[in-house]
Formats: sequence, C-alpha cells, structure tokens
Amino acid sequence: MSVQQFELFHGAAIVKLLRKKGGNPPTLRMIETNPSTDWATYKLNGELSLFLKLRTTSRILKGDVRTWTFQFPRDKLELLASKQYAAVLICGINSLDAAKHMETCLLQPDELRRLLDLTDLGGAQSRSISVRCEPGTQLHVSSPQIEDEVIVARGALDVWEVPGS
Repeated sequence: MSVQQFELFHGAAIVKLLRKKGGNPPTLRMIETNPSTDWATYKLNGELSLFLKLRTTSRILKGDVRTWTFQFPRDKLELLASKQYAAVLICGINSLDAAKHMETCLLQPDELRRLLDLTDLGGAQSRSISVRCEPGTQLHVSSPQIEDEVIVARGALDVWEVPGS
C-alpha cells in the first residue's frame, strides 16, 4: 500500500516532537475521532491533545516569503473548542525537493483559542489561520479574528516541553 501524503507530513511532525535532545520523549497515543475522515488528533502524556493540520499549497509573496492559509470548518472548530488543544500547522509543499521551504508551526492552546476565537463560534461555518514564513525570521501567524499577529519561533516544536513529560 502506498504512503499517503498526510502520513508523510504527520510523520515528520511526530518525529520532531519525539526526537528531543536530552530528557524523556513524551508518550504519544493516537486518538481517531472519526477514523473515516479525521486521523489528526493525538493525546500526549494523557494530558494534552494535539491537533495536526497539513497544507501543501502556499502562496509566494516576494522572494522566498511564503504564506499558508489553513481552513477550519465548523466541525473542527467545535472539536477544538471542546477541550484544550495545542496545534501543529504543517506548512508543506508538494515536492520533497523543496523541503527547505517547509515549516512546522506550533500553536499553544491559548494561541489557538485566540486565533480561531473558540470562545464564541456564533454562526461561523469556518475560520482560517495564515502562517507567513520569511527567511531568517520567526513565523508570523494571523487570522481575521484578531488584529495583531502571533509570533512563533521556528523550531518551537523541536524544543517544546510537552505537559506531563
């Protein structure tokens, strides 16, 4: 059976999470909220849920500046609002030859709640988050729900201390 695209990119994010220098790796248990449509939720150390979202299409602004926009339909908004989730936005590109342009963007639970305004879904059918990547800088994360940006360090997933580790 062939390797699915989401398996390849989720695997890269999971390896970054588990392969820490020093310390104990977190315990990882896969939670399939709906195996036919959603294999993107993981439970870490029995304490925190982690949601992975992949986007392989980016918009090139100028030079090497890229932006990925992640759409969250109503069912995902409700899932993320139901309990405390951190998220890894996987900023991918369809060609593995372009791996140097790919990023993982770790959002802490409070950042994710703020960016998607999970405290008040109202009648929203979907919401979006954009990640802007510029060479030599941190990741700039924005959404229509907030006026400013959330700044995320490149490599944040590599050094993240998972709760309960």
